[in-house]
Amino acid sequence: MPHDLPLIPLTWGQKAILGTIGDLGGQGRYFTIRRVIPLPTGDDDLARRMLWRFAETNESLRTVISEAGEPLTTQRIISPERIRVDIATPVDAGDQAEHARAAAARLAREPFDLTAEPPIRCSVIRAPGNDALLALAVSHFAVDAYALSLLSRWLSSPGGLDALTDRPPWQPRMQAAAEGASSSGRRTERAITRWTTVLADTPVVASPPAPERADRFVEWSLESATASDAIGATAERTETSPASVVLAIWCLALGLLDGRSTVALTLISGNRHRDRERHYLGPMAQDTPMSVELRTGTFDDLVREVHREALNAYADGRYDPALLAAAMGAPERTVRPPGKILTFFNDARSEHPSDQPGRPPAGLRRIGHWARLDLRRFLVLQQIGRTFRLRLLADTEVLTADRIPALLQAMAEALVCAASGARVGDLEHLLGRQL
Repeated sequence: MPHDLPLIPLTWGQKAILGTIGDLGGQGRYFTIRRVIPLPTGDDDLARRMLWRFAETNESLRTVISEAGEPLTTQRIISPERIRVDIATPVDAGDQAEHARAAAARLAREPFDLTAEPPIRCSVIRAPGNDALLALAVSHFAVDAYALSLLSRWLSSPGGLDALTDRPPWQPRMQAAAEGASSSGRRTERAITRWTTVLADTPVVASPPAPERADRFVEWSLESATASDAIGATAERTETSPASVVLAIWCLALGLLDGRSTVALTLISGNRHRDRERHYLGPMAQDTPMSVELRTGTFDDLVREVHREALNAYADGRYDPALLAAAMGAPERTVRPPGKILTFFNDARSEHPSDQPGRPPAGLRRIGHWARLDLRRFLVLQQIGRTFRLRLLADTEVLTADRIPALLQAMAEALVCAASGARVGDLEHLLGRQL
């Protein structure tokens, strides 16, 4: 495989995330992902060669946006040896995981210059008698949540170099070619219809103008075995999915927060429908809008309604971002539609959930803060081993900092209550006590 390939188009998933980073003035530190991954070797030279071999097989990890031609249109695949792989001084075995987390934080400190460097940085953390841990920072331009789970699983799998060469050959250039086919135009037409319809019935609410603060946007997470069991029980009883159960509770909370009986929000559509896409190490997630009327009745009925609406929204979540933005009157060279809905839900579970080395214990904890993001509220559902995790990120000008963890706890309590069968009014009362 040649290391330097001709210019190729950006994929829709790449355009989508670049549009979000662009809205933040190119300083998308929030979109730099940190991760610690166990490697099946303690040999530093082998670890480096494994990473380069992996990047050679998966071109999304070694692409840069071309400065030639128009912005947001082309990329170039470069040599895997240009990926930074630091080899750290060996540490004590008991401190290895902590050193790896600290190394990942250091690697993620500066936003990526996606026109000049590969979208991944790595450091190998070794300890006597242990396999190495890989600390990495990777741009969302290279991976979405699903692709990140593939990266983690493939790099940590036994077999070393041999295991990293037996991968389906679907690459960004192939994805871009598939998206350029004539049938893809119909997908974009459906997406334009959905966006236009939902936004026509949705009051546009911009983020409050306020001085930029380092901690304006705050994120908390909650892991609870009890809530996880409750989510699973309701999903099984309603024959839906854990994501639809959590999304229904989120809709109830949003209705109370905004004082509305119809809730509109943006879903993150994973777009992994074909086998080649389920083995593609690149971003495919895109925004898709959805609205739900919060009728009285049983929560189970609401879950089923939310499930139907979400499936319809996900079906319209594949499109050319630039064409959609242009059709909706966005400024030239913009890839996000105007009047977008700034409340989000992301089902970020993977097909192969696994624990992360040295991760903090379950419970309620503060994740971090950011000065500038283009959102109001963002709920993420993850799966860590057999436990579900809720992550809530919010603009503290919209939801005060103390109410973010309180809302997470209230939703967990409501999910537990819903597991035994509950009416919407009862859950709204429970949520309302915290809001």
